[in-house]
Amino acid sequence: MDIQWRKSSRSSNADGGNCLELAEQDGEILMRESAGAR
Repeated sequence: MDIQWRKSSRSSNADGGNCLELAEQDGEILMRESAGAR
């Protein structure tokens, strides 16, 4: 089953900056975050 990640509206712009994404799977909320390359 593919997880459908949704980018938070509070994430940085699409230039690879900080990003927070949420998804739902089997009744649980999943969260992942990433930071741009340094």
